[in-house]
Amino acid sequence: MKIKGGCLLTPRDIQLITGNMSIRVAQKEHLSIREALGRDEKRLTIKEYCTHWGLDYDEICEFLNDNR
Repeated sequence: MKIKGGCLLTPRDIQLITGNMSIRVAQKEHLSIREALGRDEKRLTIKEYCTHWGLDYDEICEFLNDNR
């Protein structure tokens, strides 16, 4: 599926997905997932996020395309 805005997930995207999270809490979640994955770089893909939380990748991509 083609993803509008690229395949990397931002804290703002996490806010959109969860619906009621402050940007600071979204940033902390972004960081904690990267740490759990053992990532040194400051990037998190949508696929990694979906795998971490057990979310449907296509559904999240569709949601982000509609809301980015």
